[in-house]
Formats: sequence, structure tokens, C-alpha cells
Amino acid sequence: MSAPPAAETDVLANGAVDPESSTGRTRSGVAQVLWGIAFELAFAAAVIYLPPLQRIFDTAALGPHELLPLLAFPRAWTPEAPATRLPCEPAAP
Repeated sequence: MSAPPAAETDVLANGAVDPESSTGRTRSGVAQVLWGIAFELAFAAAVIYLPPLQRIFDTAALGPHELLPLLAFPRAWTPEAPATRLPCEPAAP
């Protein structure tokens, strides 16, 4: 009898991811990725909008004429935006 695939053995009985798993995915790894994304967004905003960093990186704040095209995509930033279905997925019956 062969061993189950690695993906089936990565989850422990209590639902936690096995830190000794062959894939190396852990809950702390997901948290690190999310913190990395948050840091990247905060750093980009600081470089664009803080005057001392604007001088260092030679950037300028976005004006209304640059932000205006975002209004063409209201579903991306409104609370009513569906977050459960991708555009390529069929609608639920």
C-alpha cells in the first residue's frame, strides 16, 4: 500500500498545517505574505505622498486627473463588489 500524497498529509487532525510537511506551507507563512503586502502598499503610498520621500525618489502625488479613471471601475472599490466569484466563473443557478 502506497503512502497518501503529500498534500493530504500536510493537515493535522486538528486542522492545523503540519510544520514538518513537505510543502513547507504554514499559517505563519501566510501571515508573513499578508504583512509583506501591507508593508508594500504602505511604502508605496509613503513614497508617493510624503514630501521628504518625494524628494528622494523624485515622485509626485497623484492628482485628480490621474485618479479620475478609477471611477470607471466602481465595482473594484465599492462594498457591494462580489468577492466570492471570479469573472470567468459561471453565475450560481
